[in-house]
Amino acid sequence: MSGCALFLVGAGAAGGYAASRDSVKNQFDLPKDFVFQQGLAVAKKMGQVTLEDPSRGEIRAYVNGARVTITVKPLTRSAVELKVKARKSLMPAVDTAQQVYNQIATGL
Repeated sequence: MSGCALFLVGAGAAGGYAASRDSVKNQFDLPKDFVFQQGLAVAKKMGQVTLEDPSRGEIRAYVNGARVTITVKPLTRSAVELKVKARKSLMPAVDTAQQVYNQIATGL
C-alpha cells in the first residue's frame, strides 16, 4: 500500500475495516459471487461502470469524479476480502472509497 499505514475504523464483518490513504478493505464470510454482485449493483447506482470482470473479481467505475476499483478476492471457499480504492486526478480519494464501501457493506 505504498508505505501507507493502515488503521481500523468503523464497523464491519471483522470488527472494523482497514483504511489507507486511498482504499478501504475488510473480510467477509460470504461467497465471492454474492459480494461481487453487491459491489456491481452499488457501482452502477453510484456512478458509471467501465469494467466488470467476475472471474478476476474486479469492478472499475467513475464515482463522484474519482476512479474507483472494487476488488473481491477469495480467501477461502466461504470468505473474501473486499477492497475499494478511489483516486481523483492521481490523488487519493478515501472519502469516495468509504462511501462506496459503506453502501456495499450495508447490502451484505
